[in-house]
Amino acid sequence: MGNILSSQEESYQLRMKIDALEREERAKQARIGSLEKEKIDVEKEERAKQARIEYLEKEKIDVEKEERAKQARIEYLEKEMWRRKSGRSKPGLSTWRRRYR
Repeated sequence: MGNILSSQEESYQLRMKIDALEREERAKQARIGSLEKEKIDVEKEERAKQARIEYLEKEKIDVEKEERAKQARIEYLEKEMWRRKSGRSKPGLSTWRRRYR
């Protein structure tokens, strides 16, 4: 009877070890899944940040273009104002008349 009991005791101890290992394996798999999800989230955030950077760089270029256009318009208007104050005709008009007479 003692032999049967020790055999049952050994089976029980082995079953307990197997259960503990299975729990440990499930915990590891859950941790791996969690880390993979976190990795995907971080990659999404990085792509969003990169897209935002690219958008802002494009926006900066557009603003710089607008600024240059405004500056060119200001310079043109200043020249036009000077021309009107001085009573001169548009630059190049006399050249055009000489060429196409």
